[in-house]
Formats: sequence, C-alpha cells, structure tokens
Amino acid sequence: MMKRSVMFTIFLILGILLMVNAVWAYNDWIMETDNHDATFSGAWGTSIARILYYGDDYRWALCSGDAGTVSATATFVARTTVDVSGNYSVFARWVVDPNRSTSAKYDIYQDDGDVAPIATNVSRNQEVNGGEWRLLGTYSFDTGDRPKVILKNNCVSEADGANVIADAVRWVKESVDKTTNVDEAGADYDENMTIYSLTSTATTVVDEVISAPTAGYVMVSASAYCLLEGAGQDSIYCQLTTGTTVDTSTAPFAVCRGYGSNDPIISISQTRGFSVSAGSTTFRFVCVEDGGTTRLGRPSMTAIFVPTMY
Repeated sequence: MMKRSVMFTIFLILGILLMVNAVWAYNDWIMETDNHDATFSGAWGTSIARILYYGDDYRWALCSGDAGTVSATATFVARTTVDVSGNYSVFARWVVDPNRSTSAKYDIYQDDGDVAPIATNVSRNQEVNGGEWRLLGTYSFDTGDRPKVILKNNCVSEADGANVIADAVRWVKESVDKTTNVDEAGADYDENMTIYSLTSTATTVVDEVISAPTAGYVMVSASAYCLLEGAGQDSIYCQLTTGTTVDTSTAPFAVCRGYGSNDPIISISQTRGFSVSAGSTTFRFVCVEDGGTTRLGRPSMTAIFVPTMY
C-alpha cells in the first residue's frame, strides 16, 4: 500500500510540473527554437529591455528601409526532425514596443535544405500581440523534414527607427481528428450534475474517456457528495477503475459511512495513477450502495495524461 501511495504521489507531482512547464516537450508534435538556437546574419542586437520574452533574451535589427533589400536575417530551424507527416501550425513570438515594425516579414521553408520557401513575406505587426505564440500559418511537412523559418528586416523604416524582433519560433502538429493529440501533458474534465438515489446494492457510474497519443500514465481524480438517509450504519463505496467491472477484492475505495439521516453531506474523493497504451481509455468512478439508502450528488472526474517522452 505504501509503495502504491508513493507512486501516485510521484505521478501527481510530475503531472503538475509538466502542466506548468509544457515547453519541455521537444518532439515531432511540438518543436520550438529559441533565439539562442537560431543563426543570425547582418547587424543584430541582444536585449532584455522589454518583458515577456521567451528564454533569456531576444534579438533585434533595424528595418532596412527598402522592401527589396534584406541586410539582416534570423534563421530558426526545428530542433528535431518531423517523425509524423501532416499539417503543422507555425508560430512566432516577439516583444512589443512603439518602435517595432508593423510589417515584420517571415519566410517559411518545408526543410532546412530547401532554397525556395513555401510561403514568402508573411507579415506581422510587432507593435501588438507580444509575449504570446502568434500564428504565421499552417503548412504541410513530411517525415524527415527539419522545418525552417527566416525572419527578415526588409521592413519599412519609420520615423522612430522601427526594428524587427527575433525571439522564438514554434511548430505544432495540427489535430486532424479527435484521436490526434499534442504529445505533452493534457487534461480532460467531466462533471455530472445529477443527484443519484441509491438503494439496496444500486450502482452508479461516471465515465471519462481520454485519448493518449503515446504510451504513458494518466492521473485520475474523482469526487462526489453523499448523504446517507437510512437508519443505522450505512456505507457507500466508490472506486476509480477502467473497463466495465469493479475489482472489489484488490482495488482501493473511497468510503462514505455514517449512521442515518442526521449525518451531514460528506465529500468523498479518490486519486489513482494508471499506466496506459496509446489510444482511448475509459476511466470510471463507480459508486455502490452496500444495502441502505444514499443520495450521491455531482460526481466529477479529472484525468491528466503524463507522457513518457520528456
């Protein structure tokens, strides 16, 4: 019992850390490149003068002043190759200031070795929407590609000396159907507002289906409120499980126990860790009355997927 409790605690802590630090996920589903991993040509400065930059700092270059002239470029190449062909959304980050370019231009390449881009001069206003991943577009990439984005300084020079900001670029695989998920910590939540009246050995079930993109672990938490109504001692047992049956001999239970109608409303909860394979898994919060009468209210369930590839 102690070993199981320790494992649950480890999974829970890991799940929380991954939810906070989702940028750890560098794989074929999410690929990010900070300015430290980019290459620069021409005159670029380094700064931390404005907030909400990604990583340790960001780079800047003055606009060349001529749409046909490019004297400085920042080249971002994905850290890993694409393992799964498909459509990927491409995002960029920058930090805002009144002297930013209103027409910073990005070229999108399918692969690092390509000469011709698949999209040219994708223009973004860097005076707004800073400190966030901003969409440049969605493009098709093939297995083995190393996508590339080049930011150019061929923007119009403005009176206050406009410049372009090179901070970070991100590629995220598009969800093409409900079973295709980004491979990083994800959560699903289900709440049932129904009040169940359980008598004798009646059973109620709340299901939550989560689709895991890879083999890994799922931390599941479930809770409900119960009110024991019958005379004398009464109990209701609730359990987190998978599949369609309940193993009452080995699995742990959350227990609501009391002595009749004068008992207060009791909150019960349970958290368990499950090892899962890729694909859909149904988690169940099953509550069984042991022979008396109970009202069970608002059963809910939260499932957090923790992948193994980190």
